[in-house]
Amino acid sequence: MILVGYIGFTMQKPEAQALLMACFAEALERRADKAFGVKREEEEYNAKLSERQQGILARNSYTDVIKAYLDAHPEVQGKKRHFMYSTVSDLVNRDVLGKTAKALREEQGLATDDQVRDSYDAKTLGEIRQRERHAATLVKKQDLCPIAAIKEAIRFYS
Repeated sequence: MILVGYIGFTMQKPEAQALLMACFAEALERRADKAFGVKREEEEYNAKLSERQQGILARNSYTDVIKAYLDAHPEVQGKKRHFMYSTVSDLVNRDVLGKTAKALREEQGLATDDQVRDSYDAKTLGEIRQRERHAATLVKKQDLCPIAAIKEAIRFYS
């Protein structure tokens, strides 16, 4: 695991970074499950680890696309620019889970800086990844505003 961390962060390898983050989340989940007597099959842990890793890669790619869009569109100013990332996240969370990340954190008793996606099951992570990848493609290929792109992706998959 130390080698994965070294490769990921020293050599700037997104795949290794995503694996490391997903493994940390899985390790914490396994400890919590053991402490609270929750029994899960190994396949469930593996499926979630895989989905979380793919989700981290997709999310990083999507935020890179949003950054590129904002860099190319200096006319996007003010609150729209400042809250672009949280707005698209809230839209996809509302579609898939019916709530914003803030509401989910409060409901689950998570700290403000906790990654709420670490608490999602594999199916939910896959649905979010699907929508974010679709939206990223729309932004890249059609120069669509990321907010409009995520709304279109939500319409497509809902």
